[in-house]
Amino acid sequence: MPLIWVDIPESNICVSRNMPEKERLLLKQALVELDDRTILQSIEPRYTGFTSARHEDYNEIRIAMQRLGLL
Repeated sequence: MPLIWVDIPESNICVSRNMPEKERLLLKQALVELDDRTILQSIEPRYTGFTSARHEDYNEIRIAMQRLGLL
């Protein structure tokens, strides 16, 4: 089977679906706007910032997992 390479967002931050929408949006905004390298690199030395991910960003990985019989 050939190696499948997909470019997907990594190091996701997930929250409970029970988290109130307002709090979820405030957290997302705070992370996306975070631009202090000292803080970012204290989380992970390679971090330069956060960005939003969408459900569709993972389509390729879902397809690969289906091909492998994992879904």
